[in-house]
Amino acid sequence: MSFPEYLASWLNRYPSGRDWVDNVANFACRRSEAEWLGSLRRKAGLTQGDMEQLVTWKFGRWPAARRQPLAAVTGDRHGATAEVVRQAIADAADRPDDDAGAMNMIRWSVKGFGVPMASVFLVLYLPDRFTIADSRALETLRAWRGYPAEARSFTTVGWVRYLAECRAILAGCQASGVVPRFEGGWTLRGVDQALWAANGAPGPGRSIA
Repeated sequence: MSFPEYLASWLNRYPSGRDWVDNVANFACRRSEAEWLGSLRRKAGLTQGDMEQLVTWKFGRWPAARRQPLAAVTGDRHGATAEVVRQAIADAADRPDDDAGAMNMIRWSVKGFGVPMASVFLVLYLPDRFTIADSRALETLRAWRGYPAEARSFTTVGWVRYLAECRAILAGCQASGVVPRFEGGWTLRGVDQALWAANGAPGPGRSIA
């Protein structure tokens, strides 16, 4: 099995790997997630409730991890955080080669945001360029592709390297001729989802360079 084929099989296990959740149900969840993110992307500005939902979506299973990001998007801090995000996205659009700058503007300006939470907003507004910093996906890369073992928490430099790896995987999948059964094509987010779902699984036996 090639690496793109393996990824395509695991994409169908996102967001639930339970045996009683079939591929059709998982695709419906992926489509619903994409529609929700798209609806937020089209809004003139994110409300406090919108930002709280994004934090919960990212750190839903980890109450301790979402405590500081939630504080950064609620109450008196919401307006300042929303403005930082707005400006960071505008700057990122103007500087397509400065991924680190886009990340740092958010994480250095918003107390309580690390790389994972900042990446959510970059992905929300620029999904063709960015992907989400996720420790599960990172562990999958280490297991499958000899990706460097670093600290579990992301630095900006580490995230830029991770982002480049995900882009390379996307290019390889697109060139392979393997087409995800339900989506009909590969996206950066699809690579991200497949890497997340495959965390802890045995490798495909053969991988693309």
